[in-house]
Amino acid sequence: DDRPGGAPMRRFRSFARRDAWLLGALLIALLIGSFMFIEYEMNVLSRDVLARPDWTYPLLWPWFAGAGCALVAAITRRVGMATLLGGLYIGARLLIMAFNQVVLNYDGGWFYPLLIPALAFDLGLILLWPRLGLRRPWLAIAAIGLLVAAVVTITTPLWWSWLGGDPRLRVTPWSSAWPISLISGTLGALLGWWGGATLRRLRPTPESPTVGDVVTR
Repeated sequence: DDRPGGAPMRRFRSFARRDAWLLGALLIALLIGSFMFIEYEMNVLSRDVLARPDWTYPLLWPWFAGAGCALVAAITRRVGMATLLGGLYIGARLLIMAFNQVVLNYDGGWFYPLLIPALAFDLGLILLWPRLGLRRPWLAIAAIGLLVAAVVTITTPLWWSWLGGDPRLRVTPWSSAWPISLISGTLGALLGWWGGATLRRLRPTPESPTVGDVVTR
């Protein structure tokens, strides 16, 4: 990213090659990270899974969603990139499902669409960043993270209830663990924003020596 680390948020209007590389890398990271939740997606009611604390899924899933949305927004400083990443995630998961069914003869299970919290994150950026982001960016991200956490806390049990199945693993825990979910999602967004801002500062500056300069010296 050749824009300075303190650049303001921009509307999504163009798409460069570096954006494709970034989205590809983050998409792979999200797909790998989603394996942490495969037992919840498939509603595996084994003894080991049921022995976990009820708040495990409400703790980890909002954190994962909030951190992923904030990370891509902080790196690019562009509104709409989180939504784009969420849409790509859905497309990739659907392709994986099709491959499993056609090639491996394996049905697998459905997944929660990350596009839902991604839309909430970008909506929060549109509404809050012009009023609060330039003066108190961390407060703005905390508020947006809380919004994303609330959306995840409400829609995740509704999504799995709509798909059916035993509610003990992925539906019932949210009714009692929602405070943990809200805190976790907010902290995840803050951590993702910090990580993205840190990565932006690692870009070379015009004064920094290049590899060629070091070699020639």
